[in-house]
Amino acid sequence: MERTAASLPLERRSIEAELAVRVRQQAALADLGLRALAGMPVEALLDEAVHVVSEALDVEFVGLKGEQIPLDDAVADGAASAFTLCTIPGVEQALAEVRRVLKPGAPFHLVEHGLAPQPNVQKWQHRIDPIEKKVAGGCHLTRDPIALLRAAGFTVEREEHDWMKAPKPWGYLTIATARAA
Repeated sequence: MERTAASLPLERRSIEAELAVRVRQQAALADLGLRALAGMPVEALLDEAVHVVSEALDVEFVGLKGEQIPLDDAVADGAASAFTLCTIPGVEQALAEVRRVLKPGAPFHLVEHGLAPQPNVQKWQHRIDPIEKKVAGGCHLTRDPIALLRAAGFTVEREEHDWMKAPKPWGYLTIATARAA
């Protein structure tokens, strides 16, 4: 089953829209001639993302594969991920690619959902995960974004957690900033 913009929870669509608005505001405040590369894990949102973000930045959409970023080493001033690490099949390789293209000291910002700290919620996440992967475009409920960052050689500088307005197995959020260690 293909995910569409309408099939995403309203809370998630709102967060993605808010991120797009913030990107546009940042670019309007500082006309730096920025070039951004982007991938979109939900194909149905690609046209919307291109429209909203391209008003603010020169964005080159490079497809859905995070495992291969078409940039030289140490050229990116920063990176961001919003609800993508749960879906990328080769998430470890994707994070290695992000680390490879970031300049030394450059930040990696993320907003992701994933494994909750409560054992009773984790139990349900593990039960639901095989079905979720099939019906939600490969989305994993049991990935721990912070553990993935650390395993990929990032140092986590800022880490916040919150709950979306969603059933517990889908609602645990991680908001973080990390840098290559």
